[in-house]
Amino acid sequence: MIVAINGKPIRNGSDLIETVTSTPVGNSLDVTVMRDKKRENFKVVVGDLAQIFPDRFGGGKSDDSPQVEGTQAKFGVSIMPLTDARRQQMGIDQKGGVLVDSVEPGSFADDIGMLPKDILLEINRQAVNSVDDVKRLQNTLKPGDAVAFRILRQVDRGKWQHTFVAGTLPATR
Repeated sequence: MIVAINGKPIRNGSDLIETVTSTPVGNSLDVTVMRDKKRENFKVVVGDLAQIFPDRFGGGKSDDSPQVEGTQAKFGVSIMPLTDARRQQMGIDQKGGVLVDSVEPGSFADDIGMLPKDILLEINRQAVNSVDDVKRLQNTLKPGDAVAFRILRQVDRGKWQHTFVAGTLPATR
């Protein structure tokens, strides 16, 4: 378990994602882990997944097609507005977010573990309340940028859990 980065305690997944995604590619981090009730320290270098695993993360698809409300987003997901009626039907009390309708196999979203029926709440700590928010935020990103998504995922019937998924945007061809 990771307990600290550069001497700063890591209390949860959000702390970990924030620290790693805010560190430029090529910079090193001092990572403290707890293994078998002992602290161990490692020096790690932040890498670009597209360079480290080009077969898996370097083959992103370019999106030359026009974007239509509620359809394909550049991350490889099809998203839809989340209406109040749909929220009630799904048992979601939280406001904001958009519904992930589908995930394209082999896409960036698929690679980082996003699932259909996830509720996308934030991209890089910026609130997502509409399909337009997703379009606006994704247009600020370029290949090689680290991206962290905060999602709401159903873990049991009627029970939802906040989850983070993150990765580095692959290069487009």
